[in-house]
Amino acid sequence: MLKRKQAALTTRQIVILTILIISFIIILFLIFRLNVPETTVKEICHNSVILKGKSLFPAGVSLDCHTEYICISKTNKCDKIDNPDEIIVVEEKEEVYKVIADKMADCWWMFGEGTINYAGSEKVPDFYCSICNQIYFDSSVKEIFDGSDTFSQKKLYDYIVANKVPGKDIEYDEYLYGLNFSDSNQILELFEPEPENVDSFEFMDINLDRAHLIIMGMTNDVSTLGWVVTGAIATAAVAAGVVAIVASAGSASPIVIAAVGAILTSSKAILIAAAGGAVFGGITSVAFSGLEYLRPIIIEKDSKAFNTIECDHIVTLS
Repeated sequence: MLKRKQAALTTRQIVILTILIISFIIILFLIFRLNVPETTVKEICHNSVILKGKSLFPAGVSLDCHTEYICISKTNKCDKIDNPDEIIVVEEKEEVYKVIADKMADCWWMFGEGTINYAGSEKVPDFYCSICNQIYFDSSVKEIFDGSDTFSQKKLYDYIVANKVPGKDIEYDEYLYGLNFSDSNQILELFEPEPENVDSFEFMDINLDRAHLIIMGMTNDVSTLGWVVTGAIATAAVAAGVVAIVASAGSASPIVIAAVGAILTSSKAILIAAAGGAVFGGITSVAFSGLEYLRPIIIEKDSKAFNTIECDHIVTLS
């Protein structure tokens, strides 16, 4: 009788253990299927931004945000970077635009959508950059663009103004910039070039052979004295017609970028000067928090255009 009870108990344990193992395998499958690790990374960053923004002592709170290395590919392989964080497979042009638009929207969400001051307060105004993504294009992507090494930024903004953010009932342009454009050409029509040496501007080309960054930024919330001084400088600059920073953007092309450190009362375009005019880089504006933001943009890595933004601080970890 005792031996039968021991045998029954052993069989019962085996059944329970088998059920536990199967349940564990199912849970692991669901975790990887739902891509939880990626979501968790974004949520960790977002939560740290909220924590720093609400802290009474923000200087003592560190942001836990990392630059994500992405490769866009048609073949699920990447010949531009070893071991990227993610390879995103695309087959059509619109899928390429969607990947970039989604990463721009993710960047805006992670850093508080313009409602959170995660930079703190200082007497001297500084500009804080967040490099959310470093994007590479596998050589196979050129097949999607009929063998071309580039695609027009206009096509990206055609997608941005015509499509909605996943999970939200608004288009990308309204979500990212607080502006709703009827088409991408309206972006060029809305922003009149202010520097005297720029008569017009158009969309730039994005080079598939080069790495690009998805970045955004914000000015810090300076003290009362800091605001008064900055305001005086900004007023004097506008009165003198000085509303842009000019620097070199290549062998012979200057870059013109809307001044980031000045108090802006309306949206402004980032313009990169080119032969016969300039090209559109992105948009800066004052957001809900009252701070000035560089809204998410895609910009070529290590370019003079990126260097001219002059990020005083980069808050993301590589």
